[in-house]
Amino acid sequence: PPDPHEPRLTDDDSPEARAISEKLTRTEAILRLLQRRSLTTEQKEQAAAALAFVNKSRKALDEGDHRRAAVPADKGSILAQEVRDSSRTGR
Repeated sequence: PPDPHEPRLTDDDSPEARAISEKLTRTEAILRLLQRRSLTTEQKEQAAAALAFVNKSRKALDEGDHRRAAVPADKGSILAQEVRDSSRTGR
């Protein structure tokens, strides 16, 4: 089975697909880290939303649609980083 910590690439190994896949892998790592933290209800909801964006992006990437994959990858990444940062400071 594929290593879940390695970027998942599709048959399309273009620079665009690789960049999106790497962003999704980094976002998934942040989300795994957040699972071990004590989060507020709002932070849990934001983490769930970030995961939904990641899943939407992965689906589009698997279908070879980079344009449709890029926006949710960005949104998921930003949201996961915001939750990570706010959970560090206790906000």
